[in-house]
Amino acid sequence: MSAFLFWSCSESAIMESLQPYLTALQDSLPPSLDDRQKLNELVALTLLKTQDKFSQENRKAAWEYLLKNDIFQLAVSNELVALQISIHSFAGDGRKGPIEGRG
Repeated sequence: MSAFLFWSCSESAIMESLQPYLTALQDSLPPSLDDRQKLNELVALTLLKTQDKFSQENRKAAWEYLLKNDIFQLAVSNELVALQISIHSFAGDGRKGPIEGRG
């Protein structure tokens, strides 16, 4: 079930309208985030661009949701990659991997 079901239509619209800004921010990030000043500038610029769009409270809630959702999606994809690597490494020596071994 999608977490969007728990949001009102207006909150969902806010998140949908902020998503392109988050995507643009992510696309503008350098490969290495060693430069904290540059990261802070990019985030501040993105927040400034969305400042006049919605109330502060709604904007804050939407940003929190979008960021938490991205972190969750990243964790899930990393976990799936780790499971795939684990399964393939076990398959090479004839042992069952962690998923196939469950009964």
